[in-house]
Amino acid sequence: FFFNDTATTEIYTLSLHDALPIFLPGQHLTVVFYDANNQEVARQEVRANDYGAFSGSFTAPSGRRLGAMRLEALGGPAGSTFFSVEEYKRPKFQVTIEAPKVAAKLNAEVRLAGQATAYTGAAIDHALVHYRVVRQVQMPWWWDWGWFRRPRPRSADQEIAHGELRTDAAGRFEIAFLARPDPAVPESDEPTFRFTVHAEVTDGAGETRSDARTLRLGYTALEARLTAAEWLTADQPVRLEVRTTSLDGEPQVTAGVLRLHSLEAPERVHRPRLGGGFGPVPRHWPPAPGTDTEDKDTPQTPDWSDPNQWPLGPVVEERAFSTDTNGLAALDFRLPAGVYCAVLETQDRYGHRVTARLPLTVVNPGSDRFDIKVPYHLSAPRWEVQPGEEFLALWGTGYPAGRAFIEIEHRGQLLQRYWTAPGATQARIRQAVTEAMRGGFNLLVTFVHENRAHFTLRQVRVPWRDRELSLRWVHFTSKLQPGQKETWTLEVRGPEAAN
Repeated sequence: FFFNDTATTEIYTLSLHDALPIFLPGQHLTVVFYDANNQEVARQEVRANDYGAFSGSFTAPSGRRLGAMRLEALGGPAGSTFFSVEEYKRPKFQVTIEAPKVAAKLNAEVRLAGQATAYTGAAIDHALVHYRVVRQVQMPWWWDWGWFRRPRPRSADQEIAHGELRTDAAGRFEIAFLARPDPAVPESDEPTFRFTVHAEVTDGAGETRSDARTLRLGYTALEARLTAAEWLTADQPVRLEVRTTSLDGEPQVTAGVLRLHSLEAPERVHRPRLGGGFGPVPRHWPPAPGTDTEDKDTPQTPDWSDPNQWPLGPVVEERAFSTDTNGLAALDFRLPAGVYCAVLETQDRYGHRVTARLPLTVVNPGSDRFDIKVPYHLSAPRWEVQPGEEFLALWGTGYPAGRAFIEIEHRGQLLQRYWTAPGATQARIRQAVTEAMRGGFNLLVTFVHENRAHFTLRQVRVPWRDRELSLRWVHFTSKLQPGQKETWTLEVRGPEAAN
């Protein structure tokens, strides 16, 4: 919120709700207005309506320090909101930095043109321009996944160029810099670099306006990404979707190969390391699967309870692919239950190698045995359901034996509470969803084995779709005569929209 120096009145609304909406009609609250120094400005007593909502107004204070202020509700459910109170001064000109006319490349000079223009259309000539260029290092999105993980480069944001110049008679200026990569990050790690150019222009009257533009460059001119559904089963094809774009997000047509590797599981299930973590990779990496290193909890070895840290195994299937003009491709595979890693390889237009990786877990819901060597697993086809549907989740453990305690809770009442069947290491959790369960319910799963407690509290969403309304503005202007008034109509659509 922005305010003038003069007193200005605004209306603020706080909604009383949580993850499971429970309306509190008639709730009495005190709303306190605090300034930027955390000093009370004013307070107001309010009472919620039948839907738990209330409103009120405050006058922004004058003569106090500007900045972040807040409203806080007291005497009932906690609630607060922050906003900014600043002196508004109408700007007289604007600054824009244009995209480079020639595609920028790493290790080459980049030139960006800028323009300072008054809102009257006049050029801001001979204005002082301060500029600086900041470089950020970005690793691939899969960098922290499993055995690919290596020590993350300690490379902070770095200013690689700065300077001063003047706008010409047309209000234009040009910034040139060398897009140098960070030498501390090897090219083989496939990093990308964000170069952000900041420009501040000060006119003759002392007014300063600024703009910034970010360029994303890398050793390759292509970026590949793999995606798949979270719920993958052995009785349905596993669909992998490929997306190839430039570093600026523009679709690119390319071809390559996609390999599916199984992962080398340990011979037995290992309990999770206390505190988790992944230590430095030893010289004998990768160690032989099944070696007993977990019990010592040494920081020099992976956590074998995490399949994302298992080494790559043999290739179970290899398939060539090519993306269309939208940079998209889809491939279907039939896979038995287990854990896999999809590895994509392709090349950019300069012949540089580009890769992408994606971990996959495929389950068999029809079995009563969970055959993946992990201590604990919980998944579901979806965590949002509608009344009349059935919620389904799958729990499993890779131990030879184990039972989990299942609880399903709705608004403080237990709908189900039971142990999984003895002798089974995999169980299907089912719950019929009724209209009374609008707002959602909670799934609680508790499993204890080898002095390790595995506890999951997960909310299952049951949204109020029957009360959703959509709003649409319809604009009409008659062109039969000049100067006609505009007509705006608000259309409300949805259940009970007429009310």
